[in-house]
Amino acid sequence: MKKQILLITGRNSAQLIKGQLRKNKILAEVYQMPVDVSAFITKDMILKELAGKNLRNISAIIVPSAIRGDISAVAKRLKIHCYKGPSQIIDLPYIIKNIYKIQLSTTKSADFFIKEQIYRRNEQELKEAYRKKKKFKLKIGTKSPVFIGYDYPIRLISEIVDAPRLSDREILKIARYYKKFGTDIIDIGMISGEDNSEKIPNIVKILCNVNLPLSIDSSNMNEILTSVKSGIDLVLSIDETNYKIADSIDVPIVVIPRDKNGVIPKKAEERIKLLVKLISKLENKKIIADPVLSPLNSGFTESIKSYIIFRRKYPEIPLMLGVGNVTELLDADSIGVNALLAGIASEMGIELIFTTEGSVKTRGAVKELSIAIRMMYLSKKRSQLPKDLGIDLLVAKKKR
Repeated sequence: MKKQILLITGRNSAQLIKGQLRKNKILAEVYQMPVDVSAFITKDMILKELAGKNLRNISAIIVPSAIRGDISAVAKRLKIHCYKGPSQIIDLPYIIKNIYKIQLSTTKSADFFIKEQIYRRNEQELKEAYRKKKKFKLKIGTKSPVFIGYDYPIRLISEIVDAPRLSDREILKIARYYKKFGTDIIDIGMISGEDNSEKIPNIVKILCNVNLPLSIDSSNMNEILTSVKSGIDLVLSIDETNYKIADSIDVPIVVIPRDKNGVIPKKAEERIKLLVKLISKLENKKIIADPVLSPLNSGFTESIKSYIIFRRKYPEIPLMLGVGNVTELLDADSIGVNALLAGIASEMGIELIFTTEGSVKTRGAVKELSIAIRMMYLSKKRSQLPKDLGIDLLVAKKKR
């Protein structure tokens, strides 16, 4: 009888592990301990459960990485090699295939010994995630299009604040910086209360050098129409004050629940009612809905409710989450806040996140969100927590 590896786990992880073994065509035995969470398994529990069991066909035992302390006592008592496994189930097949080729430990997680392999796997998985698939909800741009929806990661839109006030050099510098740190779409932020239509053609021309889709953030009808004629790929923001110009727009548009008086309703149900009313008037248009995220202690949870309601009622219409209303209006480091907001967006299946670096305290927000989006994609795809993924947003504090 060919000897096999024995995998110790809890109830919650047993089926996931078996699924990984089947997917990778690996023969191994799975022993389910009488606990839900693998981290609650102890050395004594393992010894008690396996006492008297026939282990003659077992060549090695792999236990959960979260088990505390040194497990060499298990190996000594059972007279079988025993090692701590990886923190992520997806890495188990690699460990099993290479168990006698790589260093493993009775005290440290296998993650310590396969860091390079984890990095390469993540890079490959994310590379595949961004490739064009047969099914998508919407395409933004033509030269270097961005596809959104279904199995794609969340896409990031980054705004160049007050673009008309910047020099050509400053605009290009910011756009290249955004691209370097992972943005998918560059947004031209216009100035509220002004009409800078005449500057738009030149700004669009400059930004074409960055080779990313372009959007414009304006409610001014002249600016919107000028941007469309200049080759813009996405228009923000269409509301009750300007929706009638939609007939002259042939690119995707972001619709927000702002009424003819410029007011966004406070109650989630009222927001959705206005949003749906506007969308119904925009037949045959490529629409992205943005119920609008409110600042903390100013309707934040009610605004989240509006996203949840809309997603449940209209799952096929893409959603955008503008996180600046939270990060810019909160005196707290943006790193963890952006990670949390990206996680909320991931859970709700939101396709686009809109951000900016409009103040000193939010510098680095584009990079933070780009990393957070990738973390949440891997977490959701693998049905695992956004922890021990081999990619993180830990800056001021570390795991160890």
